[in-house]
Amino acid sequence: EQLLAAAGDESTVRIYDPTKDFLRVKSLEDAAEGIWSLAWNANLLAVGGKDKQLRVYDVGQEFALVKTLEDASDTIRGVAWSGGLLAAGGEDKTLRVYHSLQDWALVKIAVLPSAVNSIDWTGHRLATGLENGEVRVLDSQFRCGPLEEARLWDLALTKPEHK
Repeated sequence: EQLLAAAGDESTVRIYDPTKDFLRVKSLEDAAEGIWSLAWNANLLAVGGKDKQLRVYDVGQEFALVKTLEDASDTIRGVAWSGGLLAAGGEDKTLRVYHSLQDWALVKIAVLPSAVNSIDWTGHRLATGLENGEVRVLDSQFRCGPLEEARLWDLALTKPEHK
């Protein structure tokens, strides 16, 4: 099933079905005071926002809340999945990587020079766009360094084609 999730400054996640002219199929009331980030991983939807919590819902279980992660100290601005790994970052200048089966961060990188605006994975690399304009790419060992300077509000990486 293919679905689109959309949210904003309120606490409602709207779920649309693009195969049915984007008919709204669900409205999910989330606890966040404002939702800044959404990311799908098969049937799981990660939601991050102003309330400093990262929540994961399961579409296969009528959008049941399956996990709440509460170790951020400020707004979560970006979330992204790669298989069983979930990355999140935001205004606390910390990037966290969680395993979907655990309730604690596997990796915490708290030495970022500014807030994390956006996150995306490509293969085993994780790219972050920071508020100060830096792009940082982390390798599979989660070592990071600046990539380039740019004014960045969102980041999307192309996925390699599978042949």
